[in-house]
Amino acid sequence: MNETKINTVHLLDNVTEIRKKYDEIARITGANFNIFKVLKMEHKEVHPHSSLISELLNEKGSHGQGNLFLNLFLKIINNRIDNTDRKIDYFINSYSDVEYGLDQISNDGTEGGRLDIIVEDSNQLIIIENKIGADDQKNQLLRYYNFAKKTNKKFIILYLWKFDYELTEKDDQYTLGETTEQRKAVLEKTLTISYQTD
Repeated sequence: MNETKINTVHLLDNVTEIRKKYDEIARITGANFNIFKVLKMEHKEVHPHSSLISELLNEKGSHGQGNLFLNLFLKIINNRIDNTDRKIDYFINSYSDVEYGLDQISNDGTEGGRLDIIVEDSNQLIIIENKIGADDQKNQLLRYYNFAKKTNKKFIILYLWKFDYELTEKDDQYTLGETTEQRKAVLEKTLTISYQTD
């Protein structure tokens, strides 16, 4: 091999090694995390809050922090839950998505729809209904409850509100379901959290 080829091979090996180091530094420091890209603001998309939350809860997110944010979030949620059986375990190989489409809404309104945020692994599921400005839909939380129940996974529905608020069977019949039994079942699996406090 002539000297020029040897120097070229050596140079390329060094560049590859340097690139790997820079990639590792970027991963550790979160330098690749771009909030504007996550929020899709370069295209002025209308759902920045859900996109940001989903990205932070995504253990494979561009933030490069693995499940750090997801575990911190679960700690906050679990501290708010009194019943040990309702607490969510730490996720392993989880998946996070926004605007997760279910089937078309059924005629009776108890199936289908679209989830604002979903986080799941093979054993458990979190559904987040992100209420910033939209009104509740008829049987909305009941539909999410029915979907989650069919997965046979441990689950919780988080009703994320701007301010501190507590869902009640009496006041929130419209979104919880038409029967007392439906409303009680949905409330048992739903936790209200807020931007203000949580």
